[in-house]
Amino acid sequence: MIQIVLWMLCVYLIFKGKELVFIAAASSHESREHNIESAKRWARAAYVAAGIFFILSIAQGNSMPDIPRSY
Repeated sequence: MIQIVLWMLCVYLIFKGKELVFIAAASSHESREHNIESAKRWARAAYVAAGIFFILSIAQGNSMPDIPRSY
C-alpha cells in the first residue's frame, strides 16, 4: 500500500515539474526568461525528489519479510 502511495507521489512530482515549466513558458512579461530558468531548476529538483522517492519505495518493498508458506 505504501509503495502505491510513493509511486503516486513520484508521478505527481514529475507532472508538477512539467507544469512549472509550462506556466513559466506561458508568461508574457519582460522577465520571462528568468522565470523559465527558475522553473527548469525547480523541475529538476522535482525530478530528483521523484527519483529518490522511487528508490526509497523499492528499498522499502525489499525490506518486507517474506510471507511464510502455509502447507
